[in-house]
Amino acid sequence: MTEKRALVRALLGMDADEESNLVYNKDDWGKLHDTVGIFNKLVTLSNDEVMVILTSVAAETLPCGSGLVEELGIRLEVNMADYHKPDDTFLDLLRDKEAINGMLKHIGGKAVAEANITATAKVQKNIIRDFLSGNNNRKAKPEFEPRYFRFPMQGYTKRMKA
Repeated sequence: MTEKRALVRALLGMDADEESNLVYNKDDWGKLHDTVGIFNKLVTLSNDEVMVILTSVAAETLPCGSGLVEELGIRLEVNMADYHKPDDTFLDLLRDKEAINGMLKHIGGKAVAEANITATAKVQKNIIRDFLSGNNNRKAKPEFEPRYFRFPMQGYTKRMKA
């Protein structure tokens, strides 16, 4: 984000070294950017450069899990699998044992999930990793898309039905 923010600031002719958000938040009371100046700069940029700026602004301002994000994902027909694959960071952030077992069932099938129901979350996440990579005699499923990556988002527990 820091690199993208610097690029966006440079595209807009702003101080690229400043680390604050391009879009001020509620704690930045009384601060304003010169919107007329920004607009005048935007009309001189290519569509690709404007899209880089739009992406950065959206990343700074759209709250994760909000209704607006869900609605935009649905209306724009976003396929998150085109942009993000479940990786170690994604798996490391998973903490809910019921959800992890549900994801294991999703990728490995009911028999695998049931056979590992008492295994620790760490073990279950490693089995998911094995399916993603094809390690340990697991059939590789690199196309696997967790339900969390869908619009509208779905889940793996009774608290969030799939």
